[in-house]
Amino acid sequence: MFPSTQELYVNFNTGKVVDGFAPAGQAAFAQALDVWISHLEKYPYLSNGFFLPDPVPADLLLPFHDFVKKYSIDALVYSMFEYRQINILVQPTLYVMMNFNLDLIQNILNGFLTTASHDNSDIYRNALAILEKDVLLSSHVIWTDRDSSSEYVKVGVETPSGRKLIQAKKLIITIPPKLSNLKGFDLSQNESSLFGQFSNVAYYTTIVKHDGIPENLSVVNIGPNTPWNLPTLPAILSIYPSGDPGLHEVKFSSPYELSDDAVKAAIVAEFNQLHTGGAVASATTPEFVAFDSHTPFEFSVPADAIKDGFYKKLYALQGQQRTWYTGAAWDVHDSSLLWQFTETLLPAIAA
Repeated sequence: MFPSTQELYVNFNTGKVVDGFAPAGQAAFAQALDVWISHLEKYPYLSNGFFLPDPVPADLLLPFHDFVKKYSIDALVYSMFEYRQINILVQPTLYVMMNFNLDLIQNILNGFLTTASHDNSDIYRNALAILEKDVLLSSHVIWTDRDSSSEYVKVGVETPSGRKLIQAKKLIITIPPKLSNLKGFDLSQNESSLFGQFSNVAYYTTIVKHDGIPENLSVVNIGPNTPWNLPTLPAILSIYPSGDPGLHEVKFSSPYELSDDAVKAAIVAEFNQLHTGGAVASATTPEFVAFDSHTPFEFSVPADAIKDGFYKKLYALQGQQRTWYTGAAWDVHDSSLLWQFTETLLPAIAA
């Protein structure tokens, strides 16, 4: 997946290399993966979304660190963290199963499908070329009227060229359903109550220019004295070569939202710590070439809410007030599975 030939495991708190650390051995990893797959196969309905039985199986509600101990899959934890890139230990096991699923495992083992250019943005550029006249970019919703007495759902939008009115038979919302994102929407009491229960983490990706890390080296954050060696967040997760000389891909994760400036400052401070501790040769301040916040990221609710039928109530919103919902909060952070989830809604939307 990355053009790296060597991984350097470092405690980013001290900037020192963690001597002797190595990922789980192949045999232990394979055994733990087999156990994990056997549990995934118990819940085939999870491949379609949060369509949970009542009662919800107890194992799905366990904090993931308890599930790991119960079934001795310790050798799998760090690899799961590398792909999930958030604190999975405190999550209900349901969310880990939804995301580290059979589809992802097959992709890890057999390779990921991507565009010929290895640029996923091509998909959206091509879609924009087809839909260009009907797309409003750099715009946001300022009010909606979904009253069923009107023939149309009405949406007021602020655009770079002024305010526009959209009238449509039905509305599809794909943005993260965080109340602060939905200020312009005429939410029902039920919608507000359900969306208000979501919490989220924060995730940031960036490309930096820095001359202190060799092109064939990846620097990975390790907690030498933490459970399963997971780093304490917020922190840089990893620094990978981007494939372009002198440019490195930096991933940063936080259990709570931070400003872009705060994340950039933290990244600079951690690069300085890597130099002070000896893991990185150069003291050059990293130059930010690209920066993107994927926040809010990974919506979740507590185990008690899941047990109480949260997702059944959430999915019952589909079609109410002529509105349909899709996106990662309704399934997983996985493009192919999200397209699949959305396709299951299309017959009802088009009816």
